[in-house]
Amino acid sequence: MKGGECGENEEKYRETVEDILAKLIPYELNLDPTTFWDLIIANEDKDVKKKKFTHIKIEKLKINSNSLMVPLNIIGHMMGEVVDLLPSEDNGYMDGVIFLPFKNGTVKKGDVLGIVKIRPSIPVEDRKFRELLKKWKGKIDNLENLMADSIESSSWPYW
Repeated sequence: MKGGECGENEEKYRETVEDILAKLIPYELNLDPTTFWDLIIANEDKDVKKKKFTHIKIEKLKINSNSLMVPLNIIGHMMGEVVDLLPSEDNGYMDGVIFLPFKNGTVKKGDVLGIVKIRPSIPVEDRKFRELLKKWKGKIDNLENLMADSIESSSWPYW
């Protein structure tokens, strides 16, 4: 079967792959050029043990829709570092962290635990990603055809 020709099974396969991609990647995101940093501040006193992951409540951080939030360890607490942010039961907020202590001690209410980087993003049409995949597929098909033509017309001996 040559590059431009397509059998019935291959057409069904392509439709299935496009459906799966649409479910896995419902839309693309373009990152907004603006970035915000916010402090992660403890909202409770908590005893921590060296190398034991600990949940610590923090002052609520607002989550804007379609934003990426990443804890940074540029500024951290002397007892340890923030490993992950935890969402609140109140929709649209983070109110806890997973904290990994370097040593035993107590984290006090009001202590700065770290910084969170907030990067807004903008949804893009879902078709753009699939169009890009189709374009790549077309280039690969053309490359396969060129390779097949060059092998067929080659003077290289085949044993």
